Amino acid sequence: MNQVERLKTNFQKYGKFYPTVLDKVKSFLPHEKWKGPDGATTYWNTALSIPNMDKELFVNSGYLKNAMVYSVVNKIAKTGSQAPLQPYKVVNEKAYQKYKSLTHAGMEMTKDVMFSALLERSKAFELLPESHELSKLLQNPNRQQGQTEFIRNALGMKLITGDAFIYGITIGRKKRVGELIVLPSHMMTIIPEEGKMIPGPLRYEFSYGGNVYRFNPDEILQSKYWNPKWDVLGSQLYGLSPLHAGWLSVQSDNDARLAGIELLQNRGPRGFVSWELPPVAGNTDLKAVTKEAAGRIKEEWRQLSKEYKDQLAIIFGKATWMQTGLTNTDMGILDTSKFTQSDLCNLYGVSEKLFNNPDDSKFNNLKEYKKDFISNVVAPELFGLRDDLNRKLKTDWGYKDENVVIDFDISVYKELDEDKKELAAWMDIAGCFTENEKRIILGQDALDYDPEGKNLMDKVYKKNSYLPIEKLGQIQPQPGQNDEESDHQGNDPQTGKKGKKEGQNSK
Repeated sequence: MNQVERLKTNFQKYGKFYPTVLDKVKSFLPHEKWKGPDGATTYWNTALSIPNMDKELFVNSGYLKNAMVYSVVNKIAKTGSQAPLQPYKVVNEKAYQKYKSLTHAGMEMTKDVMFSALLERSKAFELLPESHELSKLLQNPNRQQGQTEFIRNALGMKLITGDAFIYGITIGRKKRVGELIVLPSHMMTIIPEEGKMIPGPLRYEFSYGGNVYRFNPDEILQSKYWNPKWDVLGSQLYGLSPLHAGWLSVQSDNDARLAGIELLQNRGPRGFVSWELPPVAGNTDLKAVTKEAAGRIKEEWRQLSKEYKDQLAIIFGKATWMQTGLTNTDMGILDTSKFTQSDLCNLYGVSEKLFNNPDDSKFNNLKEYKKDFISNVVAPELFGLRDDLNRKLKTDWGYKDENVVIDFDISVYKELDEDKKELAAWMDIAGCFTENEKRIILGQDALDYDPEGKNLMDKVYKKNSYLPIEKLGQIQPQPGQNDEESDHQGNDPQTGKKGKKEGQNSK
């Protein structure tokens, strides 16, 4: 029985992963009664309370022990925490719904999508003042964390375990959320509803320090990845971690590195130069080694391993060479880390070129990789967390009847500036966008330039050489213009009569 199976068995029998003798005695006593949210008395059924043990492995043996897992997860979470999370008032519901459809977690953020999303966002929202209670909450979600650390915590937990559990503490008569705390996903247990074909969470339990803290569903926001695994234990209620699919790669990398360390630590001398020929078929002159001689050889080997590490050891006798150190084949075991890096990057949708990969790391290519990383990895993670927070605000956390939402501002990422400049130049050529719309695409605030009672920045401007089509016939020819320059059709621009054809002589 391996460690994971042993921990599962302990939890099933005793309700703890590491039970004491007293816990084992208590397991024979009746279970504690607990009043559920609906007032019904239920018994804590430990057989239905087994958390997903894989999540502990993903944290302890994945993120905490594997350098590549740490690098990929940390890069996504750290980059995502740079985008400010702010509250807004929805002033245009139609534009807001269109913006939501353009920025959901599964949307590929191309240049065209980003262009449309930024324009719709500018129409949909009005930033709430810093004095608003929701703005204060987002700046300091709890007493121990600011916004950046909170977002990094939530994203990191979800990336590692597939779940982010956020505890919302409601206050006041309106039961509005006043504090947000990210709970450790690998220490959370979901108790499923009983007697339902498609059960939801009956309650959430947080096991810590020998205590079990229980929460009602309206207190917990669970942001998770889709999980196709269904069973009677409610596995479908947990998010599926990307590491679950790639755990064999992580485990093989861990094992390869441990094996490499063991080889390096116990390598001893590279080999022996001996003055004794090895035994061959038909050689009857060689005598068997006695126990005393074998003991001396063993002791000499131990001493040589200390004194001649990575060097040559000389033993007197008939000359021969015996390889005992690490060969190139032995060292090749460390090459498995290259495959692990590729697998993990594929699991999270990140280019491995962003992690000091020497292949195809030219500056221009690297810029494209970084842009793709922001557009198609970081932004979808932020949008998914945003949608889950807004859903909870509108249901259980006190903002159901208010036209208020929260959103991440991804315009802070400089990797997207090149696309913005290209879009702004195209808008200028198109000639059908206002000056404020161009500013918004460039990540600037709209201006209210209103000297004559009209906001001139919200008007569409054309170049002086542009005229309405109905005025084209009123253009007067300039002196020296030939017939072809004044009218390519051959018509007189003043009389409108048919002019001379090219090459025709006048009478």
